[in-house]
Amino acid sequence: MNVMKKNNKKVNCPLCQNSAIHEMSSNDLMFKKNKIYDYYLCKSCDLTFINPLPTLNEIKDFYPDSYMVFEPARLKKISIIEKIRLQANHGYKNLINKNNYLFNLLRLFLLKSNEHIDYVENGKFLDIGCGNGSRLLKMRNLGWQVKGVELNKKAFNECINHKLNVFNCTLEDTKFEDNFFDVIYMSHLVEHLANPQEIFEIVNRILKPNGLLYIKTPNRNSLGRKIFSKYWYANDIPRHLFLFSKKSLVNVFSKLNMNLEFYSQDTTPKIFLNSIDYLFKLSKPSKKNKILRIISRLYVLPAKLFKLGDESFFIFRKN
Repeated sequence: MNVMKKNNKKVNCPLCQNSAIHEMSSNDLMFKKNKIYDYYLCKSCDLTFINPLPTLNEIKDFYPDSYMVFEPARLKKISIIEKIRLQANHGYKNLINKNNYLFNLLRLFLLKSNEHIDYVENGKFLDIGCGNGSRLLKMRNLGWQVKGVELNKKAFNECINHKLNVFNCTLEDTKFEDNFFDVIYMSHLVEHLANPQEIFEIVNRILKPNGLLYIKTPNRNSLGRKIFSKYWYANDIPRHLFLFSKKSLVNVFSKLNMNLEFYSQDTTPKIFLNSIDYLFKLSKPSKKNKILRIISRLYVLPAKLFKLGDESFFIFRKN
C-alpha cells in the first residue's frame, strides 16, 4: 500500500529550525507494512526528515532480526597493491620491503586514496556502528588503537569474540574523554539516528583537534532518488529518519568548527535494481533480469558523471 497524500502541517527542521515542506509519504516497502510515514524537506539546509519522529520503542520495531544479518568477522588479507599504496602514500611502515622491485615500480603509479586513512603514530580510531568489527580488525592490524560502538547484540558478541574493545551502548553512554580520537568513522549510521545533532556534538567533543571524521550516508540529491522518488531503495522508509545532502551536513559541521576536507559520491547497480523492484513490484527480482542488469549499469555512468551518486562520502577535519 503506497499512498501519496497532501500534508499542510507546519513543521520546522530539527537541525536548523527553519520551516519545512511536505516532500513524500510512504509505507515500509521492505517489509510491506501498511502504516504511512511523512517526510519533510527543509528548503533552507536541504535536509529530508521524518515527522513526527518515532519513539525509541517504535524505532526498535523497525528492525526485525532479518534486517541486519551479520556474518562472522574475519581479517581479510591485505593485497600487495594495497600494501604498496598504504606504505607509499599513507605513512604506513614495514608492510612491504622498500627494496622490493614491485614496490619501487608500482609506487609511481598508485595515487593517494581518500578511502584509505593516513597512519598516525599511536593513533586512536573509533568506529561508531561498527557492526561485526571487520573495519576494526583491519585498523588494529595496521597498528591503530581501536574502539567501537555497536547496539546490535549479535554484532557486539562477534566483536568480543575477536577481543575488540567495543561498547554495547549508545555513544552518549560511552563517556569518552574530550579530544581523545584521531579518527572517527560513521558508515551508514547518521541516517538512522534519532538525535543527530546531539551525536555530532559528542563526536566533535571526543575528536582531537585536527582529527578526521569519515561519514558515508545515502545522498538525498542522487540521480536515483530523482528518478524513483519514494521508491528509491536508499530512502529505506521508515528506518532512515534523516536523509542528508552535501549542503545539510556541511551546514551542521561548519557550526561545530569542522571543515569539509573531502567529498565524493558513488553508486552501484544494486540501488537501481532494488528501486525497480519497489516501483514495479516484480514477482522476479530485477537482478535476475539480464536487460534490467544492463540498464542498471548504464544508470551508473550518468550518476557518476554528473556527481549524483546514491552514496555520499564525507571527510571533515576538526579545527
